[in-house]
Amino acid sequence: MSFFEKFEAAINNKDLDAMMELMHSDWTMVMHSTGKVLDLNDWKEMFSKIIAGDDFKRENVRCIYENDDIMVSHSIATFPNGTTDAVMYVGILKDGKLFRTETGSTPINRRANVAVKNISCFSTFRLHLIWWSSRPSRLFSR
Repeated sequence: MSFFEKFEAAINNKDLDAMMELMHSDWTMVMHSTGKVLDLNDWKEMFSKIIAGDDFKRENVRCIYENDDIMVSHSIATFPNGTTDAVMYVGILKDGKLFRTETGSTPINRRANVAVKNISCFSTFRLHLIWWSSRPSRLFSR
């Protein structure tokens, strides 16, 4: 089973312990909206609240790319506050575990038609791919 499949199974089952098992003890996540860097304890507190209820939903989840060093996925996520975003998830892997996470999201107007949503998702992917490719030294630094 790939890392992506294990991670998705844990999220779909709302299994916080299984998710924590997939994360490196030195894991961090950069919150681009605030610049804050989360550690495992911060993340567990925040994410446990998000997945606890039925208001967090993900659709069109797919793995864009995965190897032993990186996992890139994309989904449409609806959050407990009612917002819906196209989410690009980039996970740097170390020793088979998630070592660092960065995400990017684009708000989606749910009243928009499917064609607009697909354009938004594609645009999000292109923008994040361009952004990541401009940072090769950070992308693979450990």
